Amino acid sequence: MRLLRIVPAALLAGFSVAAGLLGVGVVNVGALPSPAYTCHGGVIAPGTYGSVTIAGTCYVPSGVVTIDGNLTLAPGSLLDAVSPESGGPGSSLPGDVYVSGNVTVGQGAALGLGCSPSICEDSTNDSVGGNLTAVNALAVIVHGVTIGGNATVTGGGGGVTCDSPPLFDTDPNLSGSPAYGDFENNTIRGNLTVLDLQSCWLGALRNQVGGNANFSDNTLADPDANELLDNDVTQNMVCLNDSPAVQVGDSGAPPNVVDGFAVGQCAAPISVKPKM
Repeated sequence: MRLLRIVPAALLAGFSVAAGLLGVGVVNVGALPSPAYTCHGGVIAPGTYGSVTIAGTCYVPSGVVTIDGNLTLAPGSLLDAVSPESGGPGSSLPGDVYVSGNVTVGQGAALGLGCSPSICEDSTNDSVGGNLTAVNALAVIVHGVTIGGNATVTGGGGGVTCDSPPLFDTDPNLSGSPAYGDFENNTIRGNLTVLDLQSCWLGALRNQVGGNANFSDNTLADPDANELLDNDVTQNMVCLNDSPAVQVGDSGAPPNVVDGFAVGQCAAPISVKPKM
C-alpha cells in the first residue's frame, strides 16, 4: 500500500526560517526542456518535443504532437500529417500537430499539415504559432490550421506537370498523386502569399486571412487550377500573371470577400468588397 506522508505546517515553517538564518538556498527545480527530435522515417510518436526536424518520409497518423520550438522539413523530405491512420477519404482524422514556433519547408520537400472536410470527416485542430515559410518546396498542403503569422510559398512545385513525383512514391497515401499546392479552411493571422509556383494545381478556399493575400506569377498544368475562392481577406487581395487565370473552376465556390482592394485576376466577379 502506498502511504502519503503529510509534514506538519509548523515543521515546514520552522525549516524555512532556519534555512534563511543559515543562508541555505532552497533550489526550485523546474521542468526539464523537451528534447529535440529528428525523424528519419516512419511515425512520429505522440508527445512533446523541443523542436522537430523531418529528414525522411514521416507521418502523424494519430495522437497529439506538440512542438515547443520549430518544425523544419529538410530538403527532399516529406511530412504526411494529413492522412488518417486508417487511410482513405472519409475515415478518421490524423493526429493534431501544435507548433509554438515556425514551420520551414526546404527545397524539394513536401508538407501535408491538417485535415478538413474536403478530405476527412471533420477538421483537425493543428496550429502554428509563428510563420509557415516554404522556398522551392515540392508541395505545401495545409488544411484546417491556425497560423499566428504569415504563410508564404515562394517558387517550387516540381514543374508544370501533373505527373506524380518520385518523392510521393515513398508515401502510399500520396503515391500516384501529382504535386500541388492547397490552402483550405485555415485561419491565417498575417499574410497568405503564393508566388512563382510551377505545379499541377493550386487552390485556396475558405481561408480567414488577417492581412493581405497575394497569388501572382503561378503557372499550373491543370486547366482547372487557380481556384482561389470563398476567402475572407481583411486587407487586400492581389492576383497577377497567373496561368490559368483565377477562376471558379469546378469548385462552385462563392467569391472572396475583401475588405481592401481586389487587384488583377482577383477583381470582380472573383472578389467582392462588402458594403459598409
